[in-house]
Amino acid sequence: AQRHPEVVKVLLEHGADVDITSDTYEQLMAQAPHAHQEHQQLVLHGGNTALMFAARVGDVESARHLVAGGADMDAPSAWGLTPLAMATYSDFGDTFLVREQTNRQIVRFDRDQILPGDYTELVEFLVESGADPNAGAHRFTPLIAAILRQNEGAVDLLLGAGADPNLPLGDFTPHQRGSTTDFFLHRASVGATPLWFAARFGTPRIVGQLLDHGADPLFIHYSQYYSGGQGGNLAPLRSEITTILMAALRMGTGRAWTVVDATEEMVLETVKLLVQAGVDVNATGHAENRGMFGVSTALQAAVTLEFDSVANFLVTNGATPLTDARF
Repeated sequence: AQRHPEVVKVLLEHGADVDITSDTYEQLMAQAPHAHQEHQQLVLHGGNTALMFAARVGDVESARHLVAGGADMDAPSAWGLTPLAMATYSDFGDTFLVREQTNRQIVRFDRDQILPGDYTELVEFLVESGADPNAGAHRFTPLIAAILRQNEGAVDLLLGAGADPNLPLGDFTPHQRGSTTDFFLHRASVGATPLWFAARFGTPRIVGQLLDHGADPLFIHYSQYYSGGQGGNLAPLRSEITTILMAALRMGTGRAWTVVDATEEMVLETVKLLVQAGVDVNATGHAENRGMFGVSTALQAAVTLEFDSVANFLVTNGATPLTDARF
């Protein structure tokens, strides 16, 4: 955790247990009466091996010593995260997290206190050493984490190592109440595939990478979840139905986190790839940010976002003009 690979090497040479784990403890999340009972659960913390700590800080040299010493590369934490998923999840790169507001203003969160690590190099080392890119799917896979970090190099490495491009998100990630900076996976996104995430939060190149490796462009995301932390057991049950094309137009998953370069040009490039792959441009659905946009199709979303080039492209490629549509 402190990036001291020489010390790691000496300790291993003197018999340190390479797979010993940190203490495990439970924390109650969303205690009543503030949240629906579906949100109330015991979250496991700890249970991390030394390799997990190396993955968290991007310490490649320590990881090399640990793997050479026989470390289990797929040993999960108490919560179920693998070292490979931790390495991709922890890579903030050069990006800033921002939040999409209903008034379309951007709030920027500085990450200058995060120490840089060699995360992509570490991912490469782990997959070349035999780490399973699909392990930990009951939570989230390394591929989904790499997509959300927009790490195109890591996506290449994971797909090349056999990562399943259609393996969906298994669970949401707990986060601190009231936090504006936690990187988390919303309940509404449980069951979504890597391509859905790439369209919603990734880059056009990642969308292309996934399509080239057999990702299903016709996937439809059906989601049901109880809203937020308010109302206790009276919280409303919400539902969403979104195609991958709708995800590209920022529909779905409620609170939306992205990066500052999520421009109209990027969305257009993604939409072109998806249309070429055969998506239905007239599919209808609904999502909880529908109330913000008032939309049920990708074309409506494009018009609401004032992405004229995207709207024109959709109409040119068969989308029913809004003046002729019935919803």
